[in-house]
Order: sequence, then structure tokens, then C-alpha cells
Amino acid sequence: MRTHRLQDLDCTILRYGEHDFLPLHDLLKHVACGTLYRHTGHLVSAGLIEKRGHTYRTTEHGKRRLAELASHRNWNIWEQIYPPMRDVPTPQHRAGIELTTAAVAARQADNSKDDHHPGFLTAGPTLAWKTSEAIFQCHLLGVVPAETIVDLATETGRSLLVRRDGKGTLTFKRDLLDGPLIVFDDLLEAEASLRPTIHHFISGRKVISIDNTLLRIAPVSLITLNPKLNKTTLEEQTSFSTAQLRRLVVKNVANVALPDLANLGHLALEAAMKHGPLPLPPLTGNAETWRAQIVDLVREVLLPQVWFRVDTEMILTMVTGMMAFIPDPEAAIRQTIYDFALTAETLGWTGLGWLDVVSRFSLHVPLRTRRHKDPEILDSSSADDLIILRRSAMDGYKESALPPFTISDENKARMIAIGVMESVPVDHGLGIVLEYYLSREREGLDLNALHSILELAKDLKRRSITAKEFKVVMGVLKGLEADEMSLDEFSTACTVVCLLKEAGLSPDLEHCESAVSLAARLLASNVPVKEMEQWLMTRTGSLPHRAAGPKSALSDGPVERTE
Repeated sequence: MRTHRLQDLDCTILRYGEHDFLPLHDLLKHVACGTLYRHTGHLVSAGLIEKRGHTYRTTEHGKRRLAELASHRNWNIWEQIYPPMRDVPTPQHRAGIELTTAAVAARQADNSKDDHHPGFLTAGPTLAWKTSEAIFQCHLLGVVPAETIVDLATETGRSLLVRRDGKGTLTFKRDLLDGPLIVFDDLLEAEASLRPTIHHFISGRKVISIDNTLLRIAPVSLITLNPKLNKTTLEEQTSFSTAQLRRLVVKNVANVALPDLANLGHLALEAAMKHGPLPLPPLTGNAETWRAQIVDLVREVLLPQVWFRVDTEMILTMVTGMMAFIPDPEAAIRQTIYDFALTAETLGWTGLGWLDVVSRFSLHVPLRTRRHKDPEILDSSSADDLIILRRSAMDGYKESALPPFTISDENKARMIAIGVMESVPVDHGLGIVLEYYLSREREGLDLNALHSILELAKDLKRRSITAKEFKVVMGVLKGLEADEMSLDEFSTACTVVCLLKEAGLSPDLEHCESAVSLAARLLASNVPVKEMEQWLMTRTGSLPHRAAGPKSALSDGPVERTE
């Protein structure tokens, strides 16, 4: 599946089922049966398409792969950095590994900052490659999984950090505190006494104070858990506070299309064991140099209502670590934000079209954000005829105390899209729409009238029309009414005028009317066009063509029919 020809076939299958479940028999006209179903089976195993009976449809994962190919960006650059990465089962697991490795590189560096270092949380059901991802990360960093992955069911109190004797003397320090990684597996199974200790690991600080003793915490924390399904908010599902979640890169693999892990899940682990660890290179730069560009890109990718949930300092740290593996700052920023967006997407935090935003990111071209989007670009000749009144959509916004209500998924998606594009909360955007309707209703316009206006705007493919244009249209319509002409007749007349211009004639020429009259009589005579061409060949030796001036083959003189 890695040759160019096979990728083309994969794309054909993915595009074929992009919109609905379809049978594959139409593709058999172009592809051999065995080849088609072999590739289809691979795509199903990879989670790129899904099967229902004898029909197939492209999954969201598959649609993203199509978008990635269309963007012409190499999002798999880590396959060259660490080849076993190509066997990691999903892009979301791969993104977590890449970001964790970048975070380790940043935290292990002596010259890195002392705080805002990220931790990582992978939530999801059993058999979703959560612990396997942690084991893969251990092999990548060259640490022993059995010593790095902590069984929280056997830990108590501060045993994760240090132990003291009855006099308070430090007698024991965990070797984990000096390693590159620590994994807290299945967090929700830990007893409550461990939570304060685990908080030290996810605080983002490299040095903490324990009983008036400064203690250095070197490892990056990786946490796995099965979320509480009977809860609604992320805080309730994970048992972390909002402040703690800000310091974590969170992904929910329950929302990821997983391949057949029973047959494929072991491949990456075996490849990592065979390949050996990846040496951590020194840092080559500091993302602080491009703070403004990174912050703008993150805000463009994420929904405005979740900006407060993400510590951008933490993302700057990961970009700094990523530059150790990808020296080009622009490419490192792009890869880091792409990986982070993949994890955020599993929580529903990303805006529409985020992949295109990241793909076109450049340090040399300012990013045109939704928040600073220009008004509709109008033709300069008509701009002075328009008066556009605008007010901030956030004016007068207040949180509603009423309980939420349920709307259809389709309308919910449409309102979310409006909120994202206009950078307003979804409920406030809905309020603006409803207020507009109520105000127009008071003016005598009912829902049917508003619907007609919207449909007219869609038909015209325009949001505004100048006064000058409207006057011209009204003048034409009045002229048609005076001459008792229908719109169909007017459309035909416009077509004739276009044809006259293509033939080099202008409707105001003296001989134009006679030429059109002659053409009408010839067409009414039932003489085949080919025979007419033969007459012209006999007379001029050439066929008619589109002339640049008013003179044309139709004005060369009368044509006599000869037998």
C-alpha cells in the first residue's frame, strides 16, 4: 500500500465512498476484482472505510487522509526520524507519541524553562492501544516498561516520590524521578491518597518542594484511564480539575476509528523493540521567538470557547522540543500544531477546516484568521453605492440561566459553524438569528418571506446588490412588461446577442437585422448545416470563423445555391 500506484487506487476508493454507503461494483469497470477487494480490505483494517452489508463508506479518518494528501504536506515526517512510527495504528496515537517525545527532549535539556512542561492523558475504553502506546514510548526512549509503567493499585501515599524514616530523614528516592518518562496506568483505579502526589507530576514544574526539601522531577508524565461514561463534562469523566487539564495534552481514543488491533496492534511494538531507542538530540532553538505566530495559529485551530482550556506556554514548550528533531522552525511549528489538533479533535475542540489552516501556515506570510476576517470583498465600481452597518456580535451578550434544549445534529452543526466563523458562543449566535427573525416579523415579514429571501440570495449567489444594479434590473423588467415579452424570450434574445458578438456583429449595425432574418429563413428551410457549409466553401474556399471585427462571413454578399 506504499507504492504510488496503490495510493492512487486507495484514494479512488476513499473518494468513491466519501458521502454515503455504496457498493463497489461500479469500480469493477476500472479495477480487477481481486485487486479492488484486497485494497478495500486493507482500508477497512486501517479504519479508513467502514462496511455495512455489501456497501462501504469513507470514515472521518479516511476523509482526513484525503485532505492530507490534497494539502501536499508530509505529516509523516517522523517515519524518517523513527521508522517504527509507521506501524503505530492511528494518527492520533502517533500524534501523542510525537508530542510526548518532543516534551521529553524539552524537559531533559538543561537550558529548558522550569515550568509549563506538559503531561499527557489518554482516555478511552479497554483494548484501545492506551497501554501499548505507553510501552511503545518506553521502547522509543530506551527505558524498561516494567520499571516505567506504575501500577497505581500497589502504590500508597508518597511512595511515588520519597520515603522517610521516623525521624524524617530521607531514606529512599524513586529512580523514576531521574528518568525521562513515568506512566500512570489506569489512574481511576488509584486510591485517593495518591492524588496529591500525582498532582506534583502534572504541575508542569521541574522542581517541587516536599516538606521543605526541593525535589527535581525529571520525567514527563503519561496517564491512561477509562473515563467515567456516566458523566458529562471532561472534568467529571477524568476526575481532573480544569486547571489540571490545562497542563495536559488530552486525547479520547473512544472517538477514534481504530483498526483491527488484534491483528495489527503488535506490529509497532515489535518494530520498536527491534529498532532500539531514539537518541534525544539537543535543542536547536526556542519557540519563544515565534510566540505571536504560534498563539495565532493555535487560536485559529481551536474553537474560541476552549481557548481557556489550553496552556499555550505548554505548546511553546513542545514546539521547542520538536525543533530538536525538525530543525526547520516553520516545519516544527506546523507538525506540533498538527499533532496537537489531532488530539484536540478527539474532544471536539477543533474548528472546521483546521487542517487547511495548519497546512498553509507560514512564518513569512501573515495568517488571515477568522477573528480578523475582512468584510465581503466588493467590486470597486459599486462599493460607493453600498452602505454596510456593522456592530460587534458580542455587544450585550449575557450568559443564559435557562436550561439547554435539544436540536437536530444537522442544525447543531450549522450553528456551531456559524459560531466558529463569527467567533461568538453558539447560543449567542442562535440568539442573534432568532432576534433577527422576531424583528422582521414585527415589520410584517413572516417565516415564509424570510425563507424566500434566503433562497433568492442562494440563487443569486450574492449577499448584497448595489442600487445601480437594482435600477438596471428594474428598468429591464419594466421594458419587458411594456413589450409583453416573457423572461424566456428575453433569455433567448440575450443568447442571440452573444452569438452575434462571437460572429463579429454588433446589434446596432445596419445589416444586423437582415443577417439575422437570413439566418432565420435558412434554418426554417430545413437545409442541413453541412450543405450550407459546402455552399460557403464553393464561394470563399473556407468555413466561417469567429472574427475580431464587424466584418464576417455573413456579410460577404449573397450566396446563391448551385446544383
